[in-house]
Amino acid sequence: MTAKNHAGERISQRSAVTVDASGFSRHVGVRTGMGKAFHRYGFGAEYDMYAPYYPQDELYLIMGSRFAPRGYAWAFPHGDGRVRLGVGVIHPDCDDDARIYLDSIIRDVPQLTEKFKDASPIEFHTGLFPSEGPLERFSRDGLLLAGDAGGHGSTLVGEGIRFAIYSGQMAGSVAAEAVKAGNTSAAFLGRFDKQWRARFGRDMDISYMINKRIANYSDEKWDDALDLMKRLTPSQMAQALRGDFSTGLVMGVLARNPGLIATSGKKFLDMMLERINTPAVQMVER
Repeated sequence: MTAKNHAGERISQRSAVTVDASGFSRHVGVRTGMGKAFHRYGFGAEYDMYAPYYPQDELYLIMGSRFAPRGYAWAFPHGDGRVRLGVGVIHPDCDDDARIYLDSIIRDVPQLTEKFKDASPIEFHTGLFPSEGPLERFSRDGLLLAGDAGGHGSTLVGEGIRFAIYSGQMAGSVAAEAVKAGNTSAAFLGRFDKQWRARFGRDMDISYMINKRIANYSDEKWDDALDLMKRLTPSQMAQALRGDFSTGLVMGVLARNPGLIATSGKKFLDMMLERINTPAVQMVER
């Protein structure tokens, strides 16, 4: 592999196994033909703010076309008067720039106006997050793709760091085993694909199903969805946001929202149950 060091000098490195953990850019994966450049992706913008009047035990998720078209906005406190306020939108589902919505949220969301009184930005962040689901394969001779490069993040809420750590640990372990065994073939490295899909495949598949569905919600549809979510217990809501899907969670949603049985929502939950009950081995060999 050829790269440039901190001084801009070109250097070359060789390895028995390369792990592409280059994130959204997917540098090695694109150049080797394992994956294409991402077409559908989340574009996020975020302030890290000092907000002395913001309660550190409250967080907000904000949906709707006025503040986060084809996405959502968030306000997450993280101690010592600090709050992360952000917006994420999905391209090309919409063409909007997430950055233009940040100040309007502080100014125009009535629940937040007083909480952000005298607030001041400390840092400003932007980022891109793949929103296409995982690749069909993450391995070939001498190469593994991990984290965002492999499409391993949760498309449900655009969560990548936790899953990048998990997939990076898996990829590192398999790469070490391959080097120790003197076998860096695609067949050997394919253990990474099987391990990842056995642990995360079904949940990521369901997350992407939900992502595609809710990205097209109208404001009226979001109002209905939020009414549904209000009936969930805190533990059910936390489990859903984690992307930890189970038969018990789906049945719990139905139990607290019996009206879904007569709507298209019941059909969607049936599709989720079908995915949940598909054995992991079948998911690996699809």
